[in-house]
This record gives sequence, C-alpha cells and structure tokens, in this order.
Amino acid sequence: MSEPGQSRSARHLELLLGIVNNIDRILILPHNDPDPDAVASALALQYLLAERSNVASQIAYRGLIGRAENNGGCVLANVNISAVMVPGS
Repeated sequence: MSEPGQSRSARHLELLLGIVNNIDRILILPHNDPDPDAVASALALQYLLAERSNVASQIAYRGLIGRAENNGGCVLANVNISAVMVPGS
C-alpha cells in the first residue's frame, strides 16, 4: 500500500514486490544485445528482488554483449549473466 508522500518509483517498486510476493524464482531479461545500462538495471532489479522479497533470479540476454569493454566490465564485476540461444533465429 502506498504511503502519502511516497515517490512514484517507490509506489511502482511496492507494486512489483506485491506481484512477485509468492514467486520463488524469476528470469530477468534485459533488451537484446544489452549495453551497460541494461545490465546495471537488471542487476539492480535482481538485488531488489532478493533483498526485499527473497526472490531468487537469473539474468539472461539474447544477442551479444559486443563491445570488449562491456564484456570485460561484466567479467570484472563478476556479473552472473547468461546468453539465451533461440533456435531458428
């Protein structure tokens, strides 16, 4: 339930957490060929789901993390992210 003076983002977060309340595990899919912003957003969502609702998650993407510095950043930050292979595409 939203509190008076609560920001729009906070209300949306509370709505999302209410939706996933009875879910044990979720798959987070950023857009295809994710850039650092998409990866960071997925990581933030993963953190919020784990900390606020105890929901386990996996981040997966379709396409490539093409730029070497983006891929290297994921490796250096120890980001657990998986490529999704779609048959016939």
